[in-house]
Amino acid sequence: MSEYEILDLINATEYQRLNLLQWWGGITFGLIALAHFASERLNLILVILVLTLYVSFCVFMYSLFAGNQQEGLDFVRQLELMQAAGIDLSIVSRARIVAEPGVLQAVGYQVAIGGAFIGSIAYLVYAYWRSRAGSGAAENRVVTR
Repeated sequence: MSEYEILDLINATEYQRLNLLQWWGGITFGLIALAHFASERLNLILVILVLTLYVSFCVFMYSLFAGNQQEGLDFVRQLELMQAAGIDLSIVSRARIVAEPGVLQAVGYQVAIGGAFIGSIAYLVYAYWRSRAGSGAAENRVVTR
């Protein structure tokens, strides 16, 4: 495989990873919108169903994301092996080897994705219980004059 093909594959995996993140982010914001606008219409079965589907979706997306990220790292390793074998790499390839994501970026991804995952689930549950507490209080209120 040529250097150009490896760089093209690295770019393709990064593009796929960004598409996965955007798709996951859209679904996550959809869940937050559902919790905000439709919490009074949801019953417990629907909340459990939505949570089950969302958690399943997130597990699936995380496995795709992790696999994609590993593929990208493997392509960078291939460039490193080419360089170690004495093949003169372009400036772009050498920069790609040096610019490999560090620990801070990996932790940032995990915190952002994990925080959005937990936050959106917590907000759905909170919005459901808040709407139930509000409707129960309104139904039990006795107006006296």
